[in-house]
Amino acid sequence: MTTAACSPIAEADARTADDPVALGHEFAVTRCASCHAVELTGLSPNPQSPRFEAVVNRPGVTQETLVPWLDNSHNFPQDMNFEIAPEDIDHLAAYMMTLQHADFRPIPQ
Repeated sequence: MTTAACSPIAEADARTADDPVALGHEFAVTRCASCHAVELTGLSPNPQSPRFEAVVNRPGVTQETLVPWLDNSHNFPQDMNFEIAPEDIDHLAAYMMTLQHADFRPIPQ
C-alpha cells in the first residue's frame, strides 16, 4: 500500500483554509491594502482610509461590534464601490482584532 505525500504548500493551504485569522489577513492584503494600512506599521496609502490598527483600538471595539461595522463601512457609493461577503467579513474581523493592543498610540496620517 502506498500513501500519497502532501506537499508543504498544500499543507499550508489546508491550514490557512481552516484559520479565520489567516484568511482575514489574506483578504486584507489582497483587497484592502491599496487603501488601508492593514499591518501594525505603516500609513494608509489613501490618507482618508483609516489604518486597521486604529479602527480596532477605538474604545468599545470587539469582534461583535466590528462585524456589523465592516458590513456597513463601504456603503458609500459616491466614494467607492466595494462589498465584502459575509464570510469574508468574519475572517477580516478575526484578523483585525489581532491588531488590538493595550499600548496603542495613534500615528498621525
